[in-house]
Amino acid sequence: MTERRLTKEWEVSAFDRVNNEWTTAMNHAYEPVADDVRDLFITQAPPVRITPSRAKPVNRDHIVIASIPDEQIGYRNIDGELIPIHDERAMSVARMLLKDIKPEFIVAQGDTIDFAELSRFSPDSDHFQRTIQPSINRASLWDAELASDNPNSRRLRLEGNHQRLSKFILKNAMQLHNIKRANSDTAVLSMPFLLRADETGWEYISGYPANEYRYADDLVFVHGSRVRSGGSTAELMSKTYPDRNVVFGHVHRQEMHTRTNHRGQYLTAATFGTLARVDGAVPSFGNGVDQDNQIVQNYENWQQGIGLIHDYGEGYKFEPIPIHNGRAFYNGKVYEA
Repeated sequence: MTERRLTKEWEVSAFDRVNNEWTTAMNHAYEPVADDVRDLFITQAPPVRITPSRAKPVNRDHIVIASIPDEQIGYRNIDGELIPIHDERAMSVARMLLKDIKPEFIVAQGDTIDFAELSRFSPDSDHFQRTIQPSINRASLWDAELASDNPNSRRLRLEGNHQRLSKFILKNAMQLHNIKRANSDTAVLSMPFLLRADETGWEYISGYPANEYRYADDLVFVHGSRVRSGGSTAELMSKTYPDRNVVFGHVHRQEMHTRTNHRGQYLTAATFGTLARVDGAVPSFGNGVDQDNQIVQNYENWQQGIGLIHDYGEGYKFEPIPIHNGRAFYNGKVYEA
């Protein structure tokens, strides 16, 4: 079992407009402490098989960049059964869409793995034990599936704020942080090594929150670090990047904000949702577990989907593709898991 040490307590107050009163809640911050090394034993994902699709590239007059928002791959170990907190149906639909669209670029916006077992926040249950390795294995397989379907796409993955593994190592075993295999440049406890990025052909862009993928001078991809709970985060990001279009993740919502600058340019900030479950399975401020140790269904204000950015050379078109209950509609076709 992985214990957690209380590191901080603080009060948060909010005004309840319905009852016309202030409410106060006590928040707690924890850091994991390993009392059984077996709970934290991890290794590189099993070897993956890449079978490149033989489908012909799509003939079009522009470049398509696909944005994959936060997958949050992870599991709850409930009575010995691994229950995904990512949505396998949504991921399946996203895979079908990308296989048909055949984008020239695929950019994963970050938070591929949730790493809830290493969270500093108070646990909602005893579910997150021995879930790290299955999460790594599924994420590596996911990368291999997308690589097989889209062998001609350039594939890039951004590091997000859930880089909990590296933070845990730095806090508890700093001496192991940058250990490499002999004659290798890749640290064995890094995400590129654990996910076998060299075999699946994914480029990993680390260094959150400063990391970004600059596709062009006027278009950048980031994970993001800000959330406007009571309004549009896209509007906030548009102000943060006043001279560029920006595609971001982090908020698990589908939002888009476009403005015109003083040069007459249209500049857009867009985020395309998540591929995680939205029914309360992901640990968050609003989720809960009942007395029977089961997840309480509670839908977050999150939306599933992916996004496309069409680059016409003289401008961009931003196109969200919502996924709902394992189904999406695109180009006159129904995609269903």
